[in-house]
Amino acid sequence: MCGIAGFTGPPDRELLKCYLDKMIHRGPDSEGTYEDAAVSLGVRRLRVIDLVRGDQPIHNEAGDVWVVFNGEIYNYKELREQLVQRGHKFYTTSDTETIVHLYEEKAEALVDDLRGFFAFALYDMKKQTLILARDRVGKKPLYYYTRHDGGETVLRFASSLRALISADFEVRLNQRAVAHYLTYLYNPLEESMVEGIRRLLPGHMLTFDLKSGEVRGRRFWELNLSAVDSSMSEEAALSLLESSLNEAVKLRLSADVPVGAFLSGGVDSSVVCASLSMMGAKLKTFALGFDSPGSETGFAALVASNLDLDHREFILSPDILRSMPEIVSSLDEPIGDPSIVPTWFLSKKVKEHVTVALTGEGGDENFFGYPWFNGGMNRYFKLPSLIRTPARAVLRTAGVGDVGALEWYERNQYGSLRFEQQVALRFAHFTRGEVSAILGAPCPDTRKVFEDTLVAQSGLPPQRRIARLGFEQQLANDFLAKDDQMSMASSLELRSPMLDFRFVEAVARIPDSYKRGKWLLKKAAVERYLLPKRAIYRKKGGFTIPLSEWSKDLHETVDVPLTVSQHGNDYRSVVRYFGLAVLKLWKQSVLA
Repeated sequence: MCGIAGFTGPPDRELLKCYLDKMIHRGPDSEGTYEDAAVSLGVRRLRVIDLVRGDQPIHNEAGDVWVVFNGEIYNYKELREQLVQRGHKFYTTSDTETIVHLYEEKAEALVDDLRGFFAFALYDMKKQTLILARDRVGKKPLYYYTRHDGGETVLRFASSLRALISADFEVRLNQRAVAHYLTYLYNPLEESMVEGIRRLLPGHMLTFDLKSGEVRGRRFWELNLSAVDSSMSEEAALSLLESSLNEAVKLRLSADVPVGAFLSGGVDSSVVCASLSMMGAKLKTFALGFDSPGSETGFAALVASNLDLDHREFILSPDILRSMPEIVSSLDEPIGDPSIVPTWFLSKKVKEHVTVALTGEGGDENFFGYPWFNGGMNRYFKLPSLIRTPARAVLRTAGVGDVGALEWYERNQYGSLRFEQQVALRFAHFTRGEVSAILGAPCPDTRKVFEDTLVAQSGLPPQRRIARLGFEQQLANDFLAKDDQMSMASSLELRSPMLDFRFVEAVARIPDSYKRGKWLLKKAAVERYLLPKRAIYRKKGGFTIPLSEWSKDLHETVDVPLTVSQHGNDYRSVVRYFGLAVLKLWKQSVLA
């Protein structure tokens, strides 16, 4: 894991140093640079593989291909063996070096052979090209911009947005991105929150021609959700899940530093830990709880006991909200997901024990685990309004369900919308009118980016259309961005077996009838991984904080107007308030 940066044009050591200094947390172990008259490359490294000789930048035998790399290539030993047989000579045992030699063999098609997560910049001195690439699901970030300098086009890039704006860059907020953030509480656009800076999209590659200044981009991987094996039996589906997951987990044990795992007590992380245990891996596991009835630490302890794990748990208190300014200062772009808080805190604690931790991220996207997959909202809105109103009153009295959310959907006429509009509304937090009120200016149609994605996948069944949207938007721009930035704030590397692209492609072949509500994953958890039913078959929790109970502490830490952020004390309203608080703190830290 690292932070990479660089630019084209004449060398400027002060500028490169400025970029790298802003990313020391991403790579506290070493710093490396390469400079010539055309390209400057820099890297801050977190040593995970080949601790002695693996420092970057890395070059090929001739010294005319250079790379700076952030991530892990899990199949690097297999690739290395193939490359050695073809006559390539290695001077390190790192995974990074496979990239330059593979490029000599396959040029830009090298990314097709890489199994792992990555963001890298590769400089081909002979062809005078600079290539940027980002992994298939978007675990690692990469920001860039081009500008004209002395009649020539130059390109600058970095793992961190804050690095790029730390030098001679005039920061102007991208109001279009701000409007989209207010709608979804994360930025779903290719444009960043800072005017002029873009994000390389997951599964994309960008090639910059240094001679002409031409920028050429292409997508090298796209999730295919249409290849369903409708004849697959339940037993075959279970076996495919188990074998694919075990392989993905085993690959992620490769490291020359201590490795552990997050264990929340939910089905996803529990299955990952069970797979580790069945392989004989004696790793430390870590759980985070709250002094609250909703805490899942009891289930995490039950799973840990069942698997005989070396388990630790940490308890989070409302005092953590006093750290909100520090937490938000670790974000390149605002993310209004309350789980940024426990992820930041747990990463800080886990780094005291290990350098790498496995997670269960991806289980919900692969196995339709989120509430919007199950159609419950649609069934509710099929009821006559004369029944829905008293039903909400009964639910409120019984303290069951999120009545505030139901009322919000009622106000926004959910039942009368088209499928694409309904799904976009399910992901939204603020309406177009509310965003306009916050910005003091007309709001663009922020739901269009979601609706267009759903329309483009109209040939798929509804649940698969939602899954595709979830992978491309919420997973990449919220969950993975949050995981990366909150963990790297403590120089901790997170690995997610359920986001291995081979695993994702295998699971996509499984019929939907086996996946709804994570049915197949839960069945595998109990029957194949021998986990206790009591920990698996229960109401879905979530890795977040008891925000409704702590809302007073949040308000005391960050004071934002309540006029459009709340309609009550329900959880949805408090999340909206949290999102506004994050935006306020982020703007203060970026514009300071």
